[in-house]
Amino acid sequence: MQVRLVFFADKLRRTKNLFEKIQLNDDKMRSLLAMNSRKSIIEGSLVENFGEGGPTPAQENAFAAILSGNVSKTDLSVISKNASLINEQFQFMQKSYSEIMSHIRQQRLLYMATPAGWPCEGTITSPYGFRFNPFFQNRDFHSGIDIANARNTPIYSTANGRVIFSGWQSGYGNIVVIDNGYNYMTEYGHLEKRLVQTGTYVTRGQLIAKMGSSGSATGTHVHYEIHYKNKTVNPATYLTDHFYDRYERSAYDQKKFKKSA
Repeated sequence: MQVRLVFFADKLRRTKNLFEKIQLNDDKMRSLLAMNSRKSIIEGSLVENFGEGGPTPAQENAFAAILSGNVSKTDLSVISKNASLINEQFQFMQKSYSEIMSHIRQQRLLYMATPAGWPCEGTITSPYGFRFNPFFQNRDFHSGIDIANARNTPIYSTANGRVIFSGWQSGYGNIVVIDNGYNYMTEYGHLEKRLVQTGTYVTRGQLIAKMGSSGSATGTHVHYEIHYKNKTVNPATYLTDHFYDRYERSAYDQKKFKKSA
């Protein structure tokens, strides 16, 4: 019985050491997530010395005691205390792991809800900000950007979200409005065709419309708006350097997603 207690006490000690190493990894993971630094995540190293082998000194002594018949008494109160401590550490690690995974999930959802890339292939013909309105022949504020191309050019959603309006709006003509969540909203106006209905959930890169010149428009283009916290922002700051079609952009997003995760 006493020999079993010796082995059990040593097993508790080794388990406690393992939890301490896991705790180091937990602290480093939290630190890396707070840094938001891809370089730190790539170059940083977690504790990896879990693969230890061979008997410990306590196990060697216990085995020697078995052979010699000289088995010392083990303090049961110490074993009980260590067992309780390990249980508390396990409960803490479970809670910490849940918090870390929740944080990662939220960051992923935020990334996919943030507009990224071009909604279509084309050329920006009217930027965001004050301009001379070619339709009304006056100076006004342009709340989005105009991207021109041929009629029926495919229009893609630039972020995940739910379509909250798909219909006709004065000035915008055929328009699709998507609530992307996390305080983001995107609008696509002057469409020739709307391919999604109100209430539809869309994903980044999904085909949602065809380019047109409906509403107040002098030519074929899409009026693209981004709203953040109920205010328009410059969509140009959310564009990538190049246009990616549905398949290329999907591969690009997946690659970027893995790097940010």
